[in-house]
Amino acid sequence: MFVAALIIAGLVAAVLFFRLLERAFFKRMDDAVIGTGSKKPQTAAAAMEIRMQEAPLTMLLPLVLSGAALFGLGIYTSEVVQYLIHWSMPAGI
Repeated sequence: MFVAALIIAGLVAAVLFFRLLERAFFKRMDDAVIGTGSKKPQTAAAAMEIRMQEAPLTMLLPLVLSGAALFGLGIYTSEVVQYLIHWSMPAGI
């Protein structure tokens, strides 16, 4: 019973995850922009005029620093775990 629940939960998570990826990366730009809640409806031609711009540095910097920290943590996992164990365990154990 537990295995069946685990398989069903995994399949549901996979479907939801891939639907998110489909909408984020494979949906046409005009489909995503039309009906954005603005007061005047946008046409497909107006949606095609929207240009993608690079995010400002204040948004990129935390992302890059988090990525670098995770990369470093992945490389030095053993040292970090040994330090945490040594710090948290008494000396006699």
